[in-house]
Order: sequence, then structure tokens, then C-alpha cells
Amino acid sequence: MVLSSTVGLAMKRPSDTQPSPLRRQAADALRRARKLPVGHARNDLRQLAIGLLWLEKRNLKATVQDPVTAILALTDLRSEAHLHAGQNADIE
Repeated sequence: MVLSSTVGLAMKRPSDTQPSPLRRQAADALRRARKLPVGHARNDLRQLAIGLLWLEKRNLKATVQDPVTAILALTDLRSEAHLHAGQNADIE
């Protein structure tokens, strides 16, 4: 019985460890998304958080230093995708 209590004390709880910077940024993006009304900006923040958690799960590092820059880059990619989709629709 003493052995099992010792093992229990040695195990760390998730709340005991410090979250990684990627996990903190993802949590911050989700908190900001909750404050926004339903729409594109909210979805963009949620997708950013999912991407950050994906990177963290695979032990990769994010190169984006500013969350605003990340959102603008994501918005630019979406606008380019919509532009190309519109061009393809005209061709067909």
C-alpha cells in the first residue's frame, strides 16, 4: 500500500506542468475567438488555434512571432484561394 501511494505522488498531473508556448497561444486565440460574434474572424482564430495545437502535437515550432501577423497571413491565403476558385469557375 505504501508503494502505491509513493507512485501516486511521483506522477505529475497535467496542471503541474507549464503549458508549451504553442499551447498558450492556442488557448489565447480560442479565448479571443469566444469574444467575437459568429463569422469569418471567429473561424479564423479557431483555425489558427487548431493549427497551433497540431504543431505542438508533432513537436514542431511555430515561426510566427506575432498572432496578428498569423491572422493576416491566414486571411491572405484564404483570399488567394477564393480568387483562384473564381478564376477556375470562369474557365469551366
